[in-house]
Amino acid sequence: MTQITITTSPIQLSIGAACGNASTPGGEQERALLAIATNGQTVFTLPTTPALPSLTQLYLNGVKAVYGTGYVIDGSILNWLGVTLSTTDELELLY
Repeated sequence: MTQITITTSPIQLSIGAACGNASTPGGEQERALLAIATNGQTVFTLPTTPALPSLTQLYLNGVKAVYGTGYVIDGSILNWLGVTLSTTDELELLY
């Protein structure tokens, strides 16, 4: 991905692809596909702990969920708060 930097005195805006997590500050984003083992599942164990859970991005079948109302993360545990999940749904977490 291309990095874009816009500088206008006194404001500087920098947009880039680099994001960080607890294990790789400033590194690539981690991506986790969360398996839904049973219909109605609400608790998922993440492979690593996000440094800033509120900045994670969770997608259900490609639609972004809102942190705090659709899901929350405590340590490496994600709790789904949204609609009832089915084993055919896809959950993708970026952090």
